[in-house]
Amino acid sequence: MPGTVSFKFEGGKELEAALKALGPRVARKLAGRALKAGAKLIVDEAKALCPVDPHSEHKMHLRDAITSRVARGALDDERSVLIGVERPESRRFHLVEFGTSKMAAEPFMRPAIDSQAEAAVAEMGRKLGEDIEKEAKALASSPA
Repeated sequence: MPGTVSFKFEGGKELEAALKALGPRVARKLAGRALKAGAKLIVDEAKALCPVDPHSEHKMHLRDAITSRVARGALDDERSVLIGVERPESRRFHLVEFGTSKMAAEPFMRPAIDSQAEAAVAEMGRKLGEDIEKEAKALASSPA
């Protein structure tokens, strides 16, 4: 059964103060960029692991349909990233990932998440830090 993997990034009073100083609109934008950067590692790995059968049109399209998008949470300042398979392949991906009574499972999504989770979190932190520095420099150099 498909599930959800959640990461909650907490701590870092300096990070929190820097984001507050940039304002909520900029903070949301930077959070979205960081989430997308981390998700890219998982998406790229899932595409690399996705089985491709040159004789099956569906498996060729399945790899190309793996994607991510940033979503808003229940609160205005919440963001999450959704990694999955776009339609129409989304209706079939679970058959490849989990198998059927007539076809062995060929998992690619769960192994991609498992192998890239730590790197994705590190990439999110790196990207967030980099973007905070850029925004802070831009604010410092702009006329008041």
